[in-house]
Amino acid sequence: MKRKTQKKQKYSHSLIFLHGFTANSCEMEFYRTKINDIVPDNVNMKYIFLNAPRRKVSYFRLKEKYKKPFCKSLYQAWYDYLSDNAQSKIEIEDIINTKHVDQQRKRIHKFIEKEIKYHKGDSKKVFIGGYSQGACMALDSGITFSKKIGGIIGIKGHILGHTDTAKKYKQDIFVSNSKGDQTIYFSVAKKSYLKYKKYNFNIKIIVHNEGELRGRPAGHNMEDGQKKEFSELGKWLQTKLKINKNINN
Repeated sequence: MKRKTQKKQKYSHSLIFLHGFTANSCEMEFYRTKINDIVPDNVNMKYIFLNAPRRKVSYFRLKEKYKKPFCKSLYQAWYDYLSDNAQSKIEIEDIINTKHVDQQRKRIHKFIEKEIKYHKGDSKKVFIGGYSQGACMALDSGITFSKKIGGIIGIKGHILGHTDTAKKYKQDIFVSNSKGDQTIYFSVAKKSYLKYKKYNFNIKIIVHNEGELRGRPAGHNMEDGQKKEFSELGKWLQTKLKINKNINN
């Protein structure tokens, strides 16, 4: 007797999502749950949570106050940091290893291409997003991708200065930041977004002030400002998702 094979699930769209500095892909399940709650019922989103390489962090080794065992540890990071301006309370972009950015950009472009192939060449069915350092990497990978995709989602990140040195392609972008963020300063993020608005990129900027769980100004945690963040993201996604009524779940 032949065993019945389960029909493969057909996804209407894909979202490649990148985790933050020293985090991992499992932690990004938070965003699967939240985004599933705000997309239309007839959207069946395929989630691809990538992991960054494990690497030493130069900034940790440069600071005397960090102990040797900590300095020698490996952390999941899309790219290395040579400075930590937030800890020094300097509101400028950190110095980073741009070769790492270039390497990960190429890697992520391959995943975007794979998802476009899954959607039979419809690049607008593919989105990329990320949180914190992952948002910076997603913004870089999306802006430098040569085809128009569905959109880019950047949560509590910024557009890297290094992205500006590459060939850029106009994409639709949604970004959300906290005014009280002490990890990626809002002033740094805002400056990067306004630069790209001058380049005539279509950028939706959401700013939130209050932390919903702790009764304090919103900061860098995933939960901070989430009510406004996901409400506005839902509205933005409604305008970007192209629905095929014949999709079979």
